[in-house]
Amino acid sequence: MKSLAVYYELEDSNSPLTEKVELHVNVWKLPTNKKSSFEKFIDLGLKLEETKLIKFLYFFIPYQLTKKDVKDLGFIMGNSEKGILINTLFNANYSVSSQPNSDYYKITDVANSNELFHIYGIKRPNIKLEKLDYGTIVKVEINGQKEDKTYIRLRFDVDYTDKLSQVEKPSNSFFQSGFSMTETIDFRINEIREINNELLDKIYPIGNLFKFKKIHFFFMCCSREEYIFSHNPFISARQLEWKRWEEYVNKKNISNEDILAYHWKAKDENDYNALVQTKFEINHYITIGKYLLYLLIITIIFNFASNILYNKIFINESNHNTPANTLKKDSTNIN
Repeated sequence: MKSLAVYYELEDSNSPLTEKVELHVNVWKLPTNKKSSFEKFIDLGLKLEETKLIKFLYFFIPYQLTKKDVKDLGFIMGNSEKGILINTLFNANYSVSSQPNSDYYKITDVANSNELFHIYGIKRPNIKLEKLDYGTIVKVEINGQKEDKTYIRLRFDVDYTDKLSQVEKPSNSFFQSGFSMTETIDFRINEIREINNELLDKIYPIGNLFKFKKIHFFFMCCSREEYIFSHNPFISARQLEWKRWEEYVNKKNISNEDILAYHWKAKDENDYNALVQTKFEINHYITIGKYLLYLLIITIIFNFASNILYNKIFINESNHNTPANTLKKDSTNIN
């Protein structure tokens, strides 16, 4: 089963949530300095309206994760210089402030000084992992003086190829382009029919799956990756200003290429499914060597076939018209 799941456990089962949450999904596919490989990872952000009612948050990822594969992004966002990351991520003009020794960062609208929400920085001891045969449950505890409107953002450093995406050559790739591949990303979250029954048995006794009032889905890739189709037309596409995003991405081996961000959104959903297909080129030495070998073999076969054809047509014809054959014909005519 390949759906991710985001769910919660209440402080008091008699005080259920009445508000839906806002979900932000960033699926990254960034080219590395090796050119033939990509850095793939997923960021999930939740904007909660009733944080005080929540005891634990749970993220199920259908891959085997370790502690180093799960990273909090709240502290990075809150501590960025002059709130650059906040304004970059939310495409707005916000200010950031915090109290000493606090895990919360207050986000304020600069235009009217209204307090909007708090970003919660999750410390390592507050993140616990439960490994299952079919994936990993990431459990997050929210500590301290809880703020009702809270934003939480985690990164899952996992190459999502296999369960969440499939890479394949086009059926006519040998003749069309020896270096092209297609990737189909099939991202699902809280889709019950794609969640393991054992996991559902873990979810419902303690809490429930989140319902979403807004969903923002972004796919980031290099500009040489060709967009083919998606579940819905994307509502916008733009080139990322890498200097603004470099601190947030925090990857040392990313190549210096233009990065594009495609954006989709949805409203009032119990679950979400995004399907995106792209085509990209592979240009590493093994691939180039393989097709040079193919070309050499085809050339040898062509030359061999040409020689056989030449011998059959021209040499046989030449033998047929030799003087010996002509003399034989003449002597036959004399008799």
